[in-house]
Amino acid sequence: MSHEELRDLMVLYLLGELEDAERGSVRAGLESGDPRYAGCLAEAEALLATLSLGLEPVVPGAGAKEKLMARVAAGGARGAGASGSTAGDRSGLRLAGEGIPGGPAPGRGGVLRPFGWAIAAAVGALVTWGVAYYGPMQRQSQEIERVRAALVVSEGRITELEHGQKEQAERFENELASRESQIQELRGALQATREELASKAAKVEELVAVVAAANRTIQVLRARKLIVASLEGGESQPGAWGRVFWDQENQVWHFYAAGLRPAEPGKTYELWFITADQAKVPAGTFDVNAAGEAVLTVPVPAAIGTIALAAVTDEPAGGVPQPTGSIQLAGPIP
Repeated sequence: MSHEELRDLMVLYLLGELEDAERGSVRAGLESGDPRYAGCLAEAEALLATLSLGLEPVVPGAGAKEKLMARVAAGGARGAGASGSTAGDRSGLRLAGEGIPGGPAPGRGGVLRPFGWAIAAAVGALVTWGVAYYGPMQRQSQEIERVRAALVVSEGRITELEHGQKEQAERFENELASRESQIQELRGALQATREELASKAAKVEELVAVVAAANRTIQVLRARKLIVASLEGGESQPGAWGRVFWDQENQVWHFYAAGLRPAEPGKTYELWFITADQAKVPAGTFDVNAAGEAVLTVPVPAAIGTIALAAVTDEPAGGVPQPTGSIQLAGPIP
């Protein structure tokens, strides 16, 4: 018996379409341990198990259930009255089957035996098709599984990379926040340093002004012909005082005042030359510092005549040609 015939026989064996003698022969072959029987049985089982995978699912029609139940009822009725023409027909089928050379003996599967061989032939064709189709499909399935496994590995690596990038970004953000905090601290320290330098620069300017004033005073005191006049505070500022250092050789007045209040808003202090004939000539305007001090150097007019008095009044800002305010300081010129 060829391999194909034995395989078809195994299909019929699994479908229950063998006569008792044939079924016993197949069992004997299987029990004997013949590898051909075992291989064909495994092939038939695998084939029958995979046949359903190639069928498209079909949704039963609306009347399928009723037709099936009608057939079951009809079969039951024929079974209950199995005689007459029905029995004759069945016997005829058996006789027809017996007439085939090598056909089955009368028994359990005689009626369906011709159909069984047809099924076995179809199964053989399907085996050939399955070998040609299932092999590539299995290789494709294995390739798909390998691709899926590679995708899983890739997804894991991507997750690791994303996690690492996230941690790196968090570290960078923390470092950036720390750097920004340090920059803010440095900016604050720089601003404080600038303010301190500005304060020191202002103090330096004050000292420079003091030194310059001291140098001028020294230069005045060195003058060969020097007249010093004292000025006292008026009724509005009795605690104020002043000095006029007249360098007659250079015809310059060096005026110094102390103890004066800051001038009222919109006003300033103005120094006056007052001659013997009571002519009042403006010498210049000035403001005092926070300590109430002021220094003013003015030239003495050449044709002014005899200067008898020096005075300071409070006047509108910018000064006036003739005094209009009250006397703040006054003193005779020797």
